[in-house]
Amino acid sequence: MAILINLCTRKKILLRSTHTFGRNPNNVQTLLTFADTSQIHASIRWNKGQWEIIDHSRNGSSIDGERLPGNTWVKIEIDNLIQFGQDAASLWQVINLDAPATLLFHDQAGTESRIIPLDTPHHFLPDENEPELALYISSAGNWALDQGEHQRVLDDGDLIEIAGQKWEFVCSPVVQATAEIPSIDSGLNLHQITLHFNVSQDEERVSLKITVADQVYDLHERVHHYAVLLLARQRQSDANLKIVGEKQGLLEFKKFSKMLGLDPAHVNIHIHRFRQQLFQTIPEASAWPGLIERQKSSVRFGSFKFKETRGLSMHIAP
Repeated sequence: MAILINLCTRKKILLRSTHTFGRNPNNVQTLLTFADTSQIHASIRWNKGQWEIIDHSRNGSSIDGERLPGNTWVKIEIDNLIQFGQDAASLWQVINLDAPATLLFHDQAGTESRIIPLDTPHHFLPDENEPELALYISSAGNWALDQGEHQRVLDDGDLIEIAGQKWEFVCSPVVQATAEIPSIDSGLNLHQITLHFNVSQDEERVSLKITVADQVYDLHERVHHYAVLLLARQRQSDANLKIVGEKQGLLEFKKFSKMLGLDPAHVNIHIHRFRQQLFQTIPEASAWPGLIERQKSSVRFGSFKFKETRGLSMHIAP
């Protein structure tokens, strides 16, 4: 998580594990607009536990006033002053040399930079109890954003609004590749996973157990299980009507909210809390195809088996 600050504009940039500077907006992470800078002027990389810089340009780059040798990697130290070309406005100071990381970065002129490390596969922001959105690693290995009616895969540099503030998504593949992301047993298939809902006669209480092969996981009674049950029922109802493909079980999010008697924001919280409980109880579930799938402004239950029993005694979790 190395950070450079421009001494003229006070703008801060957070370095990717391989970071390029130059005038070509399609091939660099940091755009330089000065006439004496090259299309790809210089590169900085994380290598063997340290940050290094190399100059590719015609007019040169310097560290602390000394011009860098061409085509040679040079170690960067804290407080180094790095200049790309000759313009004083291209002078940057090194203020952090931590290892690269996947995180959210918020920087505003005149305020201290803030960072949210994305060091686990699932995050609920700005607060786990009242989340506006969820960030998680999908079964395809990509970071995804879930904001209720909207869901999308994130690209490095995307901006995310949290509590009215813009945060930059910084993806560091080098670190992420070494992160321990749970994966489903290669010998396991979806037919070995079943959700068992136990529902009171008045439908006020719903408990849930999930069997994975011969293992039983008890998720106990939670309010958010009812939302999952409604989606499972809708998918089964559509299957009984011979509706197949992408339309099977699909519910428009606003309609789903009305079925639950909740506003969309609270429905989203229920979905986030279900996912959070699921991943905490069954860590390898993060690699399953979605138990709850999102398509544009619609939602549905995934391709999982489920069973429903009614009116039986239930265990109420404290």
